[in-house]
Amino acid sequence: MSNHTATVMRDGELWIIEVVDLESVTQARVLGDAELAARELIAVSTGSALEDVTVDLEVLVLGVSRLTERLDKIRNEREHAAALEADAADEK
Repeated sequence: MSNHTATVMRDGELWIIEVVDLESVTQARVLGDAELAARELIAVSTGSALEDVTVDLEVLVLGVSRLTERLDKIRNEREHAAALEADAADEK
């Protein structure tokens, strides 16, 4: 497994993704595609298989602090809510 960190920043209509330790940059049209774009860049740059590459994204947005932390919290809360719904459905 290969783990890297990438920063993501909006630039006009595109999201610019920089994998700092590789000094490489790629882009995505939507933020949801940033992780895959970063993983593909890392795989090509290092010769790794795509499934062996993981990336931690740090989303930088002007005027919004700690966006990545907020997104992670929302994702965790949604997963928790889904688990509670599944438990409630099993109890019926």
